[in-house]
Amino acid sequence: MSKLFFQIFLFLLLIVTFCGCVATSNYYSGRTLEKNKLLVGVGADEIAIISTNKDITVSRDSPFMPSIMFAYGLPLRLEAGLRYSPTHFLEGTLREQLNPRSFDIFDCSLNLSYAALIGGYSYLKYGATVSKNLKGFEPYVHYASYHFMGATKDDFVDSFISSMTDEFFNNNHSIGCGIIIPLIQGARICPEANYQYYGNRLSDGLWHFGIAIRIQAN
Repeated sequence: MSKLFFQIFLFLLLIVTFCGCVATSNYYSGRTLEKNKLLVGVGADEIAIISTNKDITVSRDSPFMPSIMFAYGLPLRLEAGLRYSPTHFLEGTLREQLNPRSFDIFDCSLNLSYAALIGGYSYLKYGATVSKNLKGFEPYVHYASYHFMGATKDDFVDSFISSMTDEFFNNNHSIGCGIIIPLIQGARICPEANYQYYGNRLSDGLWHFGIAIRIQAN
């Protein structure tokens, strides 16, 4: 099992690295990993992007945005995560499951992420996820807001552009849903849909669709 796991992971890593925007996807439920448990995965974000505003046209250079992900269980129902998408972003996440493990009506986590766009700016993403375990299947919903943190490499020369970018990020929100579906030997598949909108204009936004495969390594 260990050898098969690493073969699959190396294959997925090669796909992500050579397939060369910010992902609204999360691919996790409200339940965090048990202490010392390790999870790895690969995601295909932005498989489809649909605008609800007929005046906005979405164009992309590639059919999807690949990423690899890691998550590790910490004490006190905490979980640390890392996501990487070549030429796009690097995102670190810390989550805490609020409810005790013994509470099985639903699971709820608070999520905080710091993301840096490669060669660009950085931001905080914070929110919550609520899910329900139904015999191994975990449907979930989540909400997130964004906070602009400034440039990471290419500093803005024009202060007007900087303030506009700050205003744009600080008024961005996303809501979404997905389901974690068990497969075999600790592997799970997770389709997810997210709706990103600006300010309070719920009618004008973007639908993002993605999918991930998650594998528990131990």
